[in-house]
Amino acid sequence: MQRIVLAALLLSVAVAACARIEIEEKFHQNIAATNKTQFIVDNMNGGIETEPSTTDTISIDVIKKVVGDSRETCADIMKKLKVIVIEEKGVATVRVSRVSTRNHNYAVHFKIKLPPRLEARLETTNGSISVSEHNADLRAETTNGGIHIQDCVGNVVAQTTNGGVAVSGKMRETAVRTTNGGIDLEVDLQTNGKLEASTVNGGIDVVIPKDVSAKLVAETVNGSVRCRDFPVQISKRRTLGTGTLGSGSGTISLETVNGSISIKAK
Repeated sequence: MQRIVLAALLLSVAVAACARIEIEEKFHQNIAATNKTQFIVDNMNGGIETEPSTTDTISIDVIKKVVGDSRETCADIMKKLKVIVIEEKGVATVRVSRVSTRNHNYAVHFKIKLPPRLEARLETTNGSISVSEHNADLRAETTNGGIHIQDCVGNVVAQTTNGGVAVSGKMRETAVRTTNGGIDLEVDLQTNGKLEASTVNGGIDVVIPKDVSAKLVAETVNGSVRCRDFPVQISKRRTLGTGTLGSGSGTISLETVNGSISIKAK
């Protein structure tokens, strides 16, 4: 009987130890974009999503979450976890305060309606970034998370460490980098345009117009280069592809270590 009571007591202690408290808080703010040329998000843990705004207003919805062992400590962290909006010299910046935690986790997720004309810089650490229908220069950076940029016009820089990257649109300059993840590109490269994509562990799939004009270099170490739609010379080991597409006015550089590269025409 004593053994049964002791086992039940240990089980209840284990369940209590595993119980985690989660609290959530929502935040909304509008920023007039009439005199703005640039928008910046400086996040720490959490994703960033943007879609086009139909007005000249930046609409920001934020969900803050804190998870931990103590409701009191979670509430204290939530209080310190502030979303700060700074407006100066034509730039609107949204920054999340840094909070030191122990045995507690927090995340701040942004969902933003953004006027497409604004230059944007979106940065986070542990979270994904998603952007659609943006018509100005864009820089998206994260560490642990994927990046998805769809139907954009302008120069694009997309960089992550652990996650895949997908980009589509009409760009003059595009630079995409990851370490652990694949890359998918569907890009209308403008005249004298530049397209660079590199990864270490992952493949690269590229779709470009038939009439694209660029000098192309595609190289892998452990994988193969495949291209049937363009006049590209493939090495015997199929690890290197080079060619001049159209008049060769632009440049396309594709590089991976562990993965294959595929180049197709629209």
